[in-house]
Amino acid sequence: MEGIFGQHTQKESISHFPNPYQYKLNFCALWDSSGKVESALLIFTGHTFKNSGTLFQRRCVAMPFPSPADDYSERILRLDDLIVHPSATFFIRISSLAMESTFHQGDILIIDRALPPLDYRTVLVVYKGRYYVRRIITEDERIILRADNPSFVDIVVSPDEIELWGVVTYAIHKDTAPTRKLPRRVK
Repeated sequence: MEGIFGQHTQKESISHFPNPYQYKLNFCALWDSSGKVESALLIFTGHTFKNSGTLFQRRCVAMPFPSPADDYSERILRLDDLIVHPSATFFIRISSLAMESTFHQGDILIIDRALPPLDYRTVLVVYKGRYYVRRIITEDERIILRADNPSFVDIVVSPDEIELWGVVTYAIHKDTAPTRKLPRRVK
């Protein structure tokens, strides 16, 4: 018999009450491919019937107790979960200080070409043959490319002067903490 999600299910009845009225107890277990019991369920039907003298075979099956921590299990972190459009996504390493308050020099940016460039989103554009990572602000007939670092000036262009390469979705930042062990302060 096939169980939930196509796994093998075994169902058996266990009855061992010696009185004239017997209760039926159903045992249902799901095994994984290695033969280990994955989950089990005991069902008490509540129906009574006369003892017909039939011998019921008793069989013990090891059932793991479900952990209360299973309700709080966290998903495994994978880089693939950050990518929404795999065929339109690429990675770059930022080498400029223009976005220093948001992205640091050496950070890896995940760029998605399928997303629309909404106002104040960080984008990767090509302007005069150079690549720029900036926030895009669209006004009537012009586009402002603004850096997060105030020491950089805004680039004001018309829409046909730039080529949009994608929208920044995530940044992977390397911690640049000291690599030597600092002495402890004793109070």
